[in-house]
Amino acid sequence: IIGSSIAGALSQRGLTNVTVYDPNTAGIATPASWAWLNANQKPPHAYKSLNQMGLRGWRSDALLSNLESLKWTGTLVRTKEKLELTGGYTAEGPQSMERIRELEPEANFTNIRGSYVYYFADEGHVDPQEAVLALRQQAMENGVSFVSGERVIGLVRNVQDDRVIG
Repeated sequence: IIGSSIAGALSQRGLTNVTVYDPNTAGIATPASWAWLNANQKPPHAYKSLNQMGLRGWRSDALLSNLESLKWTGTLVRTKEKLELTGGYTAEGPQSMERIRELEPEANFTNIRGSYVYYFADEGHVDPQEAVLALRQQAMENGVSFVSGERVIGLVRNVQDDRVIG
């Protein structure tokens, strides 16, 4: 997602002589992920803020915000320690079993004694392959090239101006 997103952003700024090499098939960098979109429990503060900006980006981007698989479901998170809920991010908790069942009837928190459950309403998930393919399609429409199944093992630089030329 990151490489395809950067390529698309470069192309939208007029830099169309861009080639992205990917040793894998599009969208499998995190094959076990459902691309969770969250910012809870992400220290330090600067990292949490970066993730919060990313969430706003997913909501405001014309392409990404309209992906079929994008779901803003919120997230239930179980912790051993009570969380210090700081501003800038919607969080509810600790939750009662009744509220947990209301939010997620299929949740199996049989014993929450000794733990805490929080609800982060602004979180969601997306199919990473759908996101990558949409980003790549948009970038290719702007002139970006993608090469799959090839690994970059080095760069060739022009010694006169230090540009990458191969």
